[in-house]
Amino acid sequence: MTIVVGLVLGIALVDFLVQNTQSARIEFFSLSGRVPVSVALLAAALAGAAVVVVVGIARMVQLRRGLAADRSRSAGGAASTDEPEARRLED
Repeated sequence: MTIVVGLVLGIALVDFLVQNTQSARIEFFSLSGRVPVSVALLAAALAGAAVVVVVGIARMVQLRRGLAADRSRSAGGAASTDEPEARRLED
């Protein structure tokens, strides 16, 4: 099944490249040049995907660090804070 999906996506990509061969002028900061529209769109899509991946990884790292900090706080301080409270309830 995955081979079929990959094949269909590959055919769609080739069709996209063939149909969008007109040149477009691209300016980025001080760089400028002419590239096919399909190349410009694919480069923009890949750059956008890279930004999403980087932001997603940064967020996952942030959440994991927070979870590790919560675990270390609860493991180290849970016994000392829960015991006096339980003793007060028994008294």
